[in-house]
Amino acid sequence: MDQADKLWSKALSHDPEDVESYLQMGYSLEANGYPHLAVVLYRKAIGLEPGLFLGHFDLGIALDTVKDKKGAEAALRRSVEIAPRFYDGHLKLGTFYLSHGVVDSALICFDRAIQLERDKPEAYNNLGVAQQRLGQRDLALASWEKTLSLDPTFADAYRNIGDVRLKAGEVD
Repeated sequence: MDQADKLWSKALSHDPEDVESYLQMGYSLEANGYPHLAVVLYRKAIGLEPGLFLGHFDLGIALDTVKDKKGAEAALRRSVEIAPRFYDGHLKLGTFYLSHGVVDSALICFDRAIQLERDKPEAYNNLGVAQQRLGQRDLALASWEKTLSLDPTFADAYRNIGDVRLKAGEVD
């Protein structure tokens, strides 16, 4: 346990309803390879404050790490239900869906993230990946070009464009 964990633990000993300390300890445990323990702390924080969208978001990430797909999806969905303008929530839910092969749902999440933050290249890049998986090659290329217009150093977009053009025989 590092110094910060000791301080959060001490805070909880004085105030067992300190939601922020549960979250901070959860972040620390997850970062140090203990996502199962982080899940317990995130659930405790949510129990104290059910409308805590960041608690649901963090719980969803931790549950996905421990391979609880159903629980992860529910927690991530709850985070954006509570905070519909939460860009990171829509982006993470989209990447969750994409990683689990639910591409149509991922596409919806990435579109929503873009509606919320039009200047974020990651959402466009992920949208392009979803479009490509759905066979929408031209839309995918346009999404990746948009990614690069926002961030010319976004390496994944270059790789994605290269992969699609190589498979099409447009480059060697």
